[in-house]
Amino acid sequence: MRFRKATMKLVVAVLLFASFLSWPGATAIAEDGFGTIIQIEQNDELDNASKYITSHTAYMHADGGGKVSVWFNITGTGRMDEIGGVMIVLYERNTSTSPWNFVRNYHYTSNSGMLAYNTGFHGSHVSHNGVAGRQYYAVVHLWAGKDGEGDARERTTGIITAW
Repeated sequence: MRFRKATMKLVVAVLLFASFLSWPGATAIAEDGFGTIIQIEQNDELDNASKYITSHTAYMHADGGGKVSVWFNITGTGRMDEIGGVMIVLYERNTSTSPWNFVRNYHYTSNSGMLAYNTGFHGSHVSHNGVAGRQYYAVVHLWAGKDGEGDARERTTGIITAW
């Protein structure tokens, strides 16, 4: 009888875990083959409920030599007057126990290519010459707009270590 209860609890736990992974808001974590952990968040349906935005992602990549890059893409519900990243805020820390420090802002007005015009999709990235061994993450502010109105979303990337 104890064995049956323990087995039943395990089956229920596995089913709950499996159902969580199938939710639209689940997070995928992968390694790119160079030891870089990439976290891509699948967008939650309710979070995406927008007249302007269909989907969006943001992630970081360690490029080597201390260099890191922040990538994003955004898909509109159709052709937008403007669509893309409006600001990226980058943070770093020395070790996993040290506090996070602001590194810099990347703004679309001073980084051409972050925002696109008259299209329904845009993907781009910015690069930062960091320090090997330090950890980085970014907060990406995305926008899609048409006819003077629009919608914004914010995505926080996973943490990566520069190498």
